[in-house]
Amino acid sequence: MIAEERIEKLAKLAKEAGVSGETVRAKRYVYLAHKIAQRHRLKFPADLKRFTCSKCGTYLIPGRNARFRTNNKCVVVSCECGEYHRYPYKGGTRGIGNGEEKYE
Repeated sequence: MIAEERIEKLAKLAKEAGVSGETVRAKRYVYLAHKIAQRHRLKFPADLKRFTCSKCGTYLIPGRNARFRTNNKCVVVSCECGEYHRYPYKGGTRGIGNGEEKYE
């Protein structure tokens, strides 16, 4: 579908703009991708969703405008604006246990 291709292209452009330091342009690309997904009732891609702040809409780049921290249960992504999200690990727990946890 054309809308899905456009969203993928905008995600790629947002990443390139964010890496080069053009945060306003990256934010605009994320905004346009989100609007296209809403208009066509598509699911927002998971990779773009995890690297986008839901509060301010910026494209998150580790070490530049975002902080990615890991603990024994999840990855915590913090934005400059103060918003944070927790993403659990796949496949089970990674903490101290009896050694029978599933690691995938």
